[in-house]
Amino acid sequence: MDLARFKLEGLLGEGADLQVFSATDTVTGDAVVVKRPHPALVQRGQHRDVEGSLLRAKALREQRRVALPHLAQMIGHGRQSPGDSYFGDTLEHGYIVAVERRARGLPLVGSASDAVKGMPIGLPQNLFVRHPVVPRRSGGPFTIATDLLDTAEAFLRAGHLLLDLRPQNVFFDPRSGSIEIVDLGGVVTPRQATRSEPQLDLHDVIAEIMRWYLPALDAPPTADGYRLPHVMDATPSFAGAVEGMLEACSKLAVGGARDATLRILEVTRRRGYEAFGSFRRDFDRLLDLMADHYAELAGSKPIVDAWTEALAQLRQPAWGKFLFAAEADLVSYHLA
Repeated sequence: MDLARFKLEGLLGEGADLQVFSATDTVTGDAVVVKRPHPALVQRGQHRDVEGSLLRAKALREQRRVALPHLAQMIGHGRQSPGDSYFGDTLEHGYIVAVERRARGLPLVGSASDAVKGMPIGLPQNLFVRHPVVPRRSGGPFTIATDLLDTAEAFLRAGHLLLDLRPQNVFFDPRSGSIEIVDLGGVVTPRQATRSEPQLDLHDVIAEIMRWYLPALDAPPTADGYRLPHVMDATPSFAGAVEGMLEACSKLAVGGARDATLRILEVTRRRGYEAFGSFRRDFDRLLDLMADHYAELAGSKPIVDAWTEALAQLRQPAWGKFLFAAEADLVSYHLA
């Protein structure tokens, strides 16, 4: 694939492994993203694992054995030769570049580079996942969690575990209520425990969904409480993550949602779900209890005012670098 076809427009974000650029397909006019291994890795010749992840993601997207919903559409791959200046720099090593259709909406958590610039990168996660005080006019408050469950279940049917579901890897379009997963670097094959490797099965997926996508039982009393992302520290071991959630949940006030959460976490800790469907039934019951709880929160004017004030911060120009226009895309949330 000839990368010259894609006109670069600017750096969208970067992490330890990748840089992601916005671009336009000069043939179709479509908005796309161009991903490359982080140049710091390329300079040290340490980018092969990242290239492997990009190629595995390509293979998964091309899989026809079962539908894999909510994935960003892959356009193709190219290769940068040593010394090529397509990205405005030259590196001594060649590397693989991936091109995907650009996801509409916002990343649920922005990049670390945006946080350094003072951008409130936790707003989407807190507004639409952790504290959905005001739901969309259609679809309800928990569509992000249920869409991720659908995707994780589809991967399990195909024989894979969809891990690394951190919110930085998920885009949410407030206008349509849809999500797109933009990074498949954490997809692995289930395995039994060995002397050198821990067990990996559906419970590892459940732990990530519970950690990042379970709505909270409280809501911030001020708009500032929505700015910072939730648990963006280094991902702990499976046991550490579950134990941490159990400890935090046990400190909450007694109630149906708390008890249902503790039950799911206890079963997860002992890897007691025989199938993903059993977990989904428990999770759906938990969301029903959460829905009742959030209906009560929506009756508190101070809570709603704080949420709405936080939502208004998505009008800041910094969010305009994404395919997102607050005036049109937030209309379903009653923003004046």
